[in-house]
Amino acid sequence: MVRRVPITWFDLTGHQFGTDDTLIAPESVGILFGDAGGSLLDRSTGGKDTLTIHGSGNFYGDAVGNIADRARGGDDTLTAQVTGAGPATIGLYGDAGANISDRGRGGNDTLVAGPSPVPVTISMYGDAGQNLSGRAAGGDDAFHLSAFQNTFTIYGDAGRNMSGHAVGGNDTAVDGSGEGFVTFYGDAGGSISGHGRGGDDSLNTGLEDSVTFFGDAGGNLGNHASGGDDIMNVASSGPVIAYGDATSMSDRASGGDDTLIVRAQLFANSMIVGDAQTMSQHAHGGDDVLDVDAIRHLQGTITLIGDAQTMSGRAQGGNDRLIGGNGNDDMWGDAQIMLDRARGGDDTFVFDLGNGRDRIGDFGQGVCGAGPDWGTDHIDVSALGITDFGQLVISAFDPTTHESTISFGSGNEVVVHSQQALGAQDFLFA
Repeated sequence: MVRRVPITWFDLTGHQFGTDDTLIAPESVGILFGDAGGSLLDRSTGGKDTLTIHGSGNFYGDAVGNIADRARGGDDTLTAQVTGAGPATIGLYGDAGANISDRGRGGNDTLVAGPSPVPVTISMYGDAGQNLSGRAAGGDDAFHLSAFQNTFTIYGDAGRNMSGHAVGGNDTAVDGSGEGFVTFYGDAGGSISGHGRGGDDSLNTGLEDSVTFFGDAGGNLGNHASGGDDIMNVASSGPVIAYGDATSMSDRASGGDDTLIVRAQLFANSMIVGDAQTMSQHAHGGDDVLDVDAIRHLQGTITLIGDAQTMSGRAQGGNDRLIGGNGNDDMWGDAQIMLDRARGGDDTFVFDLGNGRDRIGDFGQGVCGAGPDWGTDHIDVSALGITDFGQLVISAFDPTTHESTISFGSGNEVVVHSQQALGAQDFLFA
């Protein structure tokens, strides 16, 4: 028998259902929750609540505490619409302020930051403010940002860690206005361990002041954890720092097949990495696409790295596709530093008209022997209309530096650090 329970300061337990409530908090109210001031336990279910917030504080779609014992959060909508004077600091929690564990599940929540007349700092948690563990699952949450000159930190599922067999939801974040400071964690702000699995998450923004992106975890992807297939499509006047999966990957973790797109980046140095800052042990990178083709780059360098800044142990790179823009791009198909028995993937470097002065730092040609294993890579010149090797202008290969320069016209060239002199087999033609 379903028992509907109005909002309580205590727990929902024993198959209880929360009511579907519409709540509006005036500026003076610093805490609001849709169902329970405690926790959701023992197969209880949160209602489908609508919360509107006008000032600083912490606001919870379902419970201030935990969701556990097969309990489920409702499909809630939380909207921050600051109207008062002075800066505001807000925490929006789609389901639980603390943990989701056992077989607890988050709802499919919508978290909205509306326009405000004052600076706002907002932390948005799709499911849990702390951890997802056991066989917990995050919901498919949506984040809508539209507040000018504000600071946003988005956690798709957990503010801290995911462990056990926890699974992240497929979360989406969209900024309709831009000119904010955006930090995005697709699944966990900390680490994902055990057999945890990240969802397929996405971030799409206007022209921000800065963007920091972690497709899955802000910490380590370890044990047998796997990243989702994430998408970043952003523009920024300041720096863009992006990792398709996590800060580090270890053990037998595997990265997702991510797509990282920078439409515009104007004034600062940026770094776009397909998987992680470091990959060690038996970690495996995904087959990622790094694309800055549509960029308007006025100052600084964009560094594109297919897998990791450093690969060690028996780490394996994915087969990545790096698409250059009109700035000065520093491109690495696998890693800037390759150690031990780490191996690179078979990567493709793509160039178009007006590519600027670019560099490929690790062009692999399938050569075995001393030095790192960079795989077998290709340079795609089909967009330039080049149909055969004879149309290319390439300087002599320097056996000391292992470099040669491909010229595509005035001010447009690529310096290639390769294992041996470039040949027709190294290119993809129109």
